[in-house]
Amino acid sequence: MKIRLTDDEVYEIKMPEEIGVNEFSAIVTKFNFLLKNFAKFDMVEKDDENGIVLNKEQNNIRKTHNKNKWNFLKENRNAFVEILKTHYLKSKEEFFEILNKHNLNIKKAEMCSSQMIRLREYHKLQPNEVGLTDFPSLKKQVSECLLNQGEN
Repeated sequence: MKIRLTDDEVYEIKMPEEIGVNEFSAIVTKFNFLLKNFAKFDMVEKDDENGIVLNKEQNNIRKTHNKNKWNFLKENRNAFVEILKTHYLKSKEEFFEILNKHNLNIKKAEMCSSQMIRLREYHKLQPNEVGLTDFPSLKKQVSECLLNQGEN
């Protein structure tokens, strides 16, 4: 059996005419492994003579990265501090209001991303500027880091 990946590349599997149950199980396992490896290709066309023929255009799904929000936060220290304050000290509704005010599309989960940590380092931000004794980490929760125990 042949699997044509591109015009130049063909994957060939040789099989005997008669096999036992154990060999069949091994072949099924191998096909499952191959299916996982070739899943990035869009296997639509089927050619009985040549086996499975892949489309010429392969689907490469790439994540796009929006740099505009990160550039805005890098250039505007005051906006970044304001967003961090509302993230740590205010409610979700107030947090999203501030984001809408600055026309940013940031998820709550992105606030603890490596980009935010790098921005904090870039701006040389101190925890007391956003109302914290220390920035939260995996071992320290926000409730433990609040300045004046949440009395702002």
